[in-house]
Amino acid sequence: MMGYLIKLISILAKLAFLLIIVPTLPENVFKGYFILFTYAVVISRLSNLGALESIALDVQGIKKRAEVFLCFWIVILFVSLGLYFLSLAYEMVVVLAVGLCMASASILAGCLRTIKHEYFEILINLPWVVFFIVCMQSDIHDEYELLRIMFYSYLLVQLAVSFMCFSFWPGIISLQGLKASTLSVIKNIRVGIGFQISSVNQMLMIRGPLLAPEFLGISVVTDTIAMAVSLLEAGWQLFMVPVNRRYSEICKRKNNSFFTSGLVNTLCYIVVCLMGLIILHQFSDVFKQHLGEDLFAVPMELWVAIILILAAILIYTEAKNIVIKESGIWQVLKIEVLLTSLLIVSACAWQLLFGNIATIASLFLLVSVYWASRISKRYKALDID
Repeated sequence: MMGYLIKLISILAKLAFLLIIVPTLPENVFKGYFILFTYAVVISRLSNLGALESIALDVQGIKKRAEVFLCFWIVILFVSLGLYFLSLAYEMVVVLAVGLCMASASILAGCLRTIKHEYFEILINLPWVVFFIVCMQSDIHDEYELLRIMFYSYLLVQLAVSFMCFSFWPGIISLQGLKASTLSVIKNIRVGIGFQISSVNQMLMIRGPLLAPEFLGISVVTDTIAMAVSLLEAGWQLFMVPVNRRYSEICKRKNNSFFTSGLVNTLCYIVVCLMGLIILHQFSDVFKQHLGEDLFAVPMELWVAIILILAAILIYTEAKNIVIKESGIWQVLKIEVLLTSLLIVSACAWQLLFGNIATIASLFLLVSVYWASRISKRYKALDID
């Protein structure tokens, strides 16, 4: 219950940022932030060795196992601080600083995921609450200022959680753990690289179909489209809570049942988003007064396409978690890289030929559901209760 509450507060903070802060930003600042923050997330996922999944899988709720990864967390955190100070002279460096600060948060979250799940939820969700509060108090002129605020937010939450950990885990930073950390990271590097690739793939699945056509000059990502994607991602993250919780249970060697609950979760996300769209357009005159008219310029088929892609990733992630537990991350990557490549290439081609990607998104959802059902049967995990 606590996880849902923290996630809900985080989503409300994101929505408040989108509806209150974004309309006050200068033109194209949010678009610039959306693209630069995407780069930061990719950097984070490339540098954290798949911490949220691989460390949790290795720790399995045992504190002694978690301690050996904490030096890795400290090193990444201090490197991000150094890069932040460098960014005061070279502002583009702030993208690297934010990426590594997010990576360090992921490493600490991975250590705590199966030990104290509430702290895991705080680490991945609370920075957005701090981010919104600081934005409310700031006069923002460009995308780099937004990235700096994001850096402060992740840094503050990590420091707060690390101090909170001392109350129930006095040995969280021990000399023995610091010595063992380097060896443990080296030992897990192959698995970590697999999770890195998988994590970046997920980001490319979500934003690749929109950003790839932009880079190729086929279409343009505007502030409004970036805002639409961010709104749907905020709702999607709430539906990722049960997915994350099931993965935490899987890491502690509980049962593999997921398909029925995962499919229901996916369908609920689609229904909730579509109902929200219908209400938004039915009462457009009322909402335009508060949200502005730009958001209503986003084509309906683009809204639907983004919803279907995010829904596909929900059910896909459920199945992927089972395969990771039973067969390892490298078994997943074969199909994942292929799926991501096909999705992005198809989206670019379809956008060029027909001007939208809704059909490709529908096919992606069907393929994800089919693959999840196959995985469920293969591991005898079909949930029939």
